Amino acid sequence: MVLLLMFFCVIFIEGVNTVGVTEMERLYSDLFARYNPEVRPSLSSSQTTEVTVQMSLAHIMDLDIKQQVLHLIGFVSLRWTDQKLTWTPGMYGGIDHLFVRQNQVWKPDIAVINSVSDKVYVGDKEVLVVVTSNGSVTWEPVINMQVTCQVNILKYPFDESICGLELTSWMYSEDSVPLRITKTPLRMVMAEHSQYRVKFHNAEIFKINHHGAFYTKLNFLFKLSRRASYLVLILVLPVTLLAILCVVSFMLSPEVPEKTSLAITILLAYTVYLDIVDKELPEISVQISHFVKYLTVLLFLSFFCVTGNAIVFVVHKRGKARELATQEVTSVTHYSDDSTVKPSPNQSSFHSADVNMSECKGRRLQWRHKTKAEKMNFIFLVLNSVLLALAISGYFFSVL
Repeated sequence: MVLLLMFFCVIFIEGVNTVGVTEMERLYSDLFARYNPEVRPSLSSSQTTEVTVQMSLAHIMDLDIKQQVLHLIGFVSLRWTDQKLTWTPGMYGGIDHLFVRQNQVWKPDIAVINSVSDKVYVGDKEVLVVVTSNGSVTWEPVINMQVTCQVNILKYPFDESICGLELTSWMYSEDSVPLRITKTPLRMVMAEHSQYRVKFHNAEIFKINHHGAFYTKLNFLFKLSRRASYLVLILVLPVTLLAILCVVSFMLSPEVPEKTSLAITILLAYTVYLDIVDKELPEISVQISHFVKYLTVLLFLSFFCVTGNAIVFVVHKRGKARELATQEVTSVTHYSDDSTVKPSPNQSSFHSADVNMSECKGRRLQWRHKTKAEKMNFIFLVLNSVLLALAISGYFFSVL
């Protein structure tokens, strides 16, 4: 008895499944028997097919600021009404929606006009389209493209850029396929990005006049703000510390020749950083980054530091040479006087006074030369410190 009951249950379930598949096949056959996906679904040529568009941003792969190209991943939700794909669910076993491939139904020819990839049109033959019983069609193709982006490098590495996706119907004008946006035109479904954060997003509608026909263009915009912590640690902070180290070189004594070598090493380090920044930023003259200006000013200050240290060192060496020459002349003069004339006791006292006066003059001369080098060193120290303070404050006031 139990086995017989189980047998009838299996037969009943298989019968229900068979009925369901049959109803689905019959619905599919009735809908697409005379359906042409190349023809726009309207009862008359004057009737428009309004398409509602919503974009969802899933991930930002990369923003190449040198090439000004944004690589993004997302999907676009497009909805319209196909009056040729309507049915009564009660006549087909209660089926109220249907999944078909996108090439089996009519769809708008949506193109990304700011794409730099080989692929311009959205959609793929494997993408499914949802068709409901009232004729509503929902198409959600995935977008994995590289698009142009106007990068604002003025405040690099604290830069903010407005990027986006520009969609339009390539052949259908506003008179036949008008494009509209939803109340929430751009949804953010992406996780937190490690390099950029999205500050705001919006959508705009434009009308393009092409040979007398108006076409709708949708701009889905979002502002990307760079997380600058990493670049501050590897770019801004090191070049600032190098500039401070250049000022410190003037605190060394003029007798130390290594101070000039230190200044030259700092100058070479700035050229390396200029090469790094040149590989990162675009080569444009319309908008020059404040960081490039800041780095160039620090490069000139480093050159000024090398020149100042060299001048101080040369002045110090000349003072030393003059001091040695004065001491030699004084020694020879005293030796000649002692060998030719034998002074009397009174003359000896006068001669001792002359020697003391010569020594005082030599010391004054030596002090005068040493003081001149030290004074020049101090002047370069103060001047370089003031210029560096102005450069640092000017840069941070311009970017913050």
